[in-house]
Parts: sequence; structure tokens; C-alpha cells
Amino acid sequence: MSRSPSTVFHFTKKEALLGILKENFKIQYCFERWTTHQSEDFAIPMVSFCDIKLSEIDHMFKYGNYGIGLVKSGQ
Repeated sequence: MSRSPSTVFHFTKKEALLGILKENFKIQYCFERWTTHQSEDFAIPMVSFCDIKLSEIDHMFKYGNYGIGLVKSGQ
């Protein structure tokens, strides 16, 4: 048995959920800074998901009370 659930979830507010169902997920950019000899800023396009067991999820309080679950490929 896998330690990780076979479903990933994206939590959001009601208005955003309706937008996802109508138009699909929208890419947001996560801004990061890479520092070695010099600093470089860049943005990573993404949609955030979590693979936490439903009994352990507290994301709803931060991101919204609505969620979409997607089954992981190959599970």
C-alpha cells in the first residue's frame, strides 16, 4: 500500500471553482530567487495540488472550501 494517496487535490473558493469548471485551470506564477555567485529572479508557471490524505487536509481554511480531485496517472 502506498504512503501517498492516489488522488491530488486543488482547493479554491467557489467563484474560482466555477471558473475552473468553465474554462480549465489558470496558470499562476511562483516567483523565486536563485542565488549562487549572483542573484537571479525567475517565475515558474504552475497550478498547485496537494496529495495529502483527506483526513489530514487543512488546506481548505487557507485556500477555500471547494476542491477538485484528480487521480494520479499510473496509480
